[in-house]
Amino acid sequence: MAVLRARVDAAHEPFIYRELDDLEGYVPFLLCEHVIMSHGLKLRVHCQRMRRVLLHGNHFPMVPPSEYPSLQSLLKMAHTKAMLAEFLRDAIPYLLFAKKSGIPLISFYRGFELSDPRVCAMLPTLSAVCCKVIARSIFQKKELVRAGFPARKIVVEYGGIDLAQLPFQPRAFERGSLRILAAGRFVEKKGFDLVLDVAEKVKSWRTGARVTVIGDGALADWIKAQVIERKLQDIVTIKLFMPQRAFYAELGQHDIFLFPCRTAENKDREGIPNVLKEAMASGLSVVSTFHAGIPELIEDGASGYLVPENDVQALYKRIEALCSYPARTRKMALRARQTVEERFSIEKSQAGLLKVLNNCL
Repeated sequence: MAVLRARVDAAHEPFIYRELDDLEGYVPFLLCEHVIMSHGLKLRVHCQRMRRVLLHGNHFPMVPPSEYPSLQSLLKMAHTKAMLAEFLRDAIPYLLFAKKSGIPLISFYRGFELSDPRVCAMLPTLSAVCCKVIARSIFQKKELVRAGFPARKIVVEYGGIDLAQLPFQPRAFERGSLRILAAGRFVEKKGFDLVLDVAEKVKSWRTGARVTVIGDGALADWIKAQVIERKLQDIVTIKLFMPQRAFYAELGQHDIFLFPCRTAENKDREGIPNVLKEAMASGLSVVSTFHAGIPELIEDGASGYLVPENDVQALYKRIEALCSYPARTRKMALRARQTVEERFSIEKSQAGLLKVLNNCL
């Protein structure tokens, strides 16, 4: 199976490549434009030459027809039965080749691509060529249908995480100690400005509380400046991106995971963030928002707390509730772990992927 990705970044996207391990009947390899980081990857990587082509008023990288024979030969030698694009925009460069070669093309839809007008312009072609699109939530399927993608070509399969790497650790919520964690890319939809707003409220309420913010991205410098400007250095610690194993160790050192996602100004949205599944699996209590597919993961008041987007006071109140009723909080954390085990394990997501692949052959 040829796995299509514009850029390979094993450090920042381990969830993509873990799902491809040990797929029964398939030996995946990566087709990409360029490699950022491949250390630790089990997959072979082949960089494919592209040419910019004007389609629907936009320029896209496309496999040029002159490359078809060599690409066809590569796929034949690899006994390729299908092509799997990790994002909708990763499928676009191979649309014309897939149509000509007859090799089934399947793509994931992970939530943010419809905020890109160029991808939206290509939806009719994507729907004509793709055998199936795998949406990572029911919310995403509805989004695609509203955008004009045929419902019969969309399958919902939740993404899973490797629970063997995340043992459950109950939190004690000891009086006077509170450790809050927020992590992700520093972009608008993740709501890190709201995390700092909550930190201000926690600072005046809970002596000795600490907030750790982990990530990197476009807003990194702004977030650092805000911590200084708002005099939050004594409560907020910013740590830049770290490898997965180190991040999992950080999960074990905190009590609450705060993830106040919201719809960005350009309509960019989440899917169901893996980081929330990881936090829930580890035993952290989670506070997030009624955003995109998140309510499909977190049952408000049962496996975590959800509040409306951009509601800082509600976020703070839910953190206060978690600390005030530790017995109930521990019960919710256990329910959260059970939810991930039952519906969001790597084994379940691989089984769903295999079913889609096999049905397209």
